Amino acid sequence: MKSLAKKTKSKTIYEAYWQELYLLTENWKSDLLFYQEDLYFSHNLINKYNQWISKKNIKNEFQEIEYSIFELIRNCNQLIDKTNHHLSKISNNISTPYLNDSYGFRTIHDQMEIEIEEFIKMYRASRLKVFSMSDEVIERKEFA
Repeated sequence: MKSLAKKTKSKTIYEAYWQELYLLTENWKSDLLFYQEDLYFSHNLINKYNQWISKKNIKNEFQEIEYSIFELIRNCNQLIDKTNHHLSKISNNISTPYLNDSYGFRTIHDQMEIEIEEFIKMYRASRLKVFSMSDEVIERKEFA
């Protein structure tokens, strides 16, 4: 995956204008909201299959995936909250650019980028697992 920081026009996060950071953070928020909705969809899909499956070993696999999706939803919600808080700080920095610690803030911004990238990796792995398990169940006709 390309680094999320490369979406800014500047060379690095530490050289970016506040407006660029704001737009980048808005993109993060938009992406996270999409992932949140998709995770809810995956959770509902797993619940539907869980109701229809009668074999215990497959039911256990689906419950493990359901738990990992629940953890991803929790993590996504936390990232959305952090992103909202971050956006408000950027807004403050745009209106009063010299009153805050720019380097410290940008270090936090850089750390958030790493957290979001890690979340996206876990999300993609989970999504792949959900759909491969769904295909497997449908092909085997593992329903009650």
